[in-house]
Amino acid sequence: MMKRKITIIFVVFMAFTSFVSNHAFSQGKIHLGSLRIYPLFSERIEVDDNILQVSGTGRGTNPDTGLLIKGKESDLINIYTPGLKLDLPFRGGGLIPGKRHELSLDWHSDFKNYRDHASENQQNHYFTASGILKFNRGFEINLENEYKDTESPAGSETDNIHPVRINTGEIIIDMPDYFRKFDAEFSYSNHQLEYDERALRRANRFEHKFTLKIPYKLTPKIKLFPEYTYGFIEYDSQSVLNPQSDSHYNEFYVGAEWYATAKSTGIFKLGFTEMRFDDTETSDIATFIAEIGVRVYLTKRMELDVNAGRGVLQSEFTARSNSFERSFGDFRISRQVWKDLSASFNANYEKQVYHGSKRKDDVYGFGLSTKYDIKKRMSAEINYTNRDRHSNIETESDRINIASVGISFIF
Repeated sequence: MMKRKITIIFVVFMAFTSFVSNHAFSQGKIHLGSLRIYPLFSERIEVDDNILQVSGTGRGTNPDTGLLIKGKESDLINIYTPGLKLDLPFRGGGLIPGKRHELSLDWHSDFKNYRDHASENQQNHYFTASGILKFNRGFEINLENEYKDTESPAGSETDNIHPVRINTGEIIIDMPDYFRKFDAEFSYSNHQLEYDERALRRANRFEHKFTLKIPYKLTPKIKLFPEYTYGFIEYDSQSVLNPQSDSHYNEFYVGAEWYATAKSTGIFKLGFTEMRFDDTETSDIATFIAEIGVRVYLTKRMELDVNAGRGVLQSEFTARSNSFERSFGDFRISRQVWKDLSASFNANYEKQVYHGSKRKDDVYGFGLSTKYDIKKRMSAEINYTNRDRHSNIETESDRINIASVGISFIF
């Protein structure tokens, strides 16, 4: 049945591509009136030394989730990805006044077929709908909704793979030119997460977040800003006997954005957060938080991105823990080697300290990537990633190495 579904989807995708190819085609874009259509297809072969992304020794039962720990397995995986992107630009007028707007719809699916472990075959689906509405005096509204139906790691606490559905929506209202020295930006987002497995349903939740940011133009190249966020998390209390505690939190930041030269940009934020839980037996959290991000163009062909920060996340699976502090740092350096060849290297580190538990994790990772543009609408890629989690709880430690080679087409 799985192979039949895959075949049908592939045939439908190729039939659609053949149909639209007979319509207006210019510079890699397919047009139907104002609608721009971008079909795409990629195929890659991947070698994974830990396909189940199991932790620890790969024996026994996880003490926190109660799930049976499977043994560590490696395999060769064939992954093909059909996709389709639609862009519709239009001028304001009528029901939607303003200057110029644009709506977009993006879909792609990964079909993963394992050579030796066919029972682990996956279908991962991704949908994104977005819109940009531009009005007079710089007033702008950005809308986006992203839906994922995948088998992926269950949150930041573990690399174990579980089926999960995630829906995230966001609206950003930006008013940059309504005040002489001040801008104003308001955003609202919601995040819904659902696991199918009974042992994980206590982590099913709905999160709402409201943020207000007011940048002040200190100079043409430097902005200072305060930022405030209020959010609350509601857990599924109907389908489980022992649900997680609902909570709400406040975050206060002061920060700076700078565009010092044409070769560097950056942002720095320092603040404080407090997280309060509805369960009176759960300890509330109050601590400082920070973020920094810098991009530097070292040469015309090379750029460097550096990010670091500290924050607090609510824990989902770790026994006797309600939250954990996450400190992280990462960098990425990329270079255009030749006209059609680019390469990049990235490395990252993350430290997790769990409140109410003795658990502490150190997570290291690095990756290499090269991309060669064979033709205008065809490219090849070679990638390698490594992720190594060291935990003082043996069942949570793991190491994952993935190497892949693939080819992509944009019609």
